[in-house]
Amino acid sequence: MGNAYYKLSTTKGQPETIGTASVQGTTLAVGGRTWADVKTYFRDTQTTYLGYTVPLGINSGEFRFQTKAEDDAQVVEVWGSRGTDHFTLLATLTLTGGTQTADSSLVFVDTIVASTENLPKAGVVCDNAGDGICRYSVDLCGFDKILVMATTLAAGTTLAVQLGGY
Repeated sequence: MGNAYYKLSTTKGQPETIGTASVQGTTLAVGGRTWADVKTYFRDTQTTYLGYTVPLGINSGEFRFQTKAEDDAQVVEVWGSRGTDHFTLLATLTLTGGTQTADSSLVFVDTIVASTENLPKAGVVCDNAGDGICRYSVDLCGFDKILVMATTLAAGTTLAVQLGGY
């Protein structure tokens, strides 16, 4: 079986784009949270549900996001699974676009508000609301399958999701 889904393999925590959402998703249905239900999202052509596998040895991750314009408002859900177990909601993050230009035609998100965190250790929002690059740093607590979806996506925009592992 091929390995067509994203794998996080960063060097010294360097952020890697794991996907770009251009279509708004919906919360996973209660009866649709098994590996069999979501494994199709672990492919490199997804534009709604962005799935990837964290390699062995990566314990923590630092998410950062890019959007099309300043003040773009997005909401993302981050789901996780250990192996091929059921997925559980790890965090809900509200994002706001800033002014620092990214490598592409996008700008970095400069504000992140974590409204839901279902991890043994709470995540940390770094460099918040300063027109810089805001990040959400979290101990992955053994979750090696991560699924990110934008449940609110500003009209006409895209949302690039990046993760650096360490």
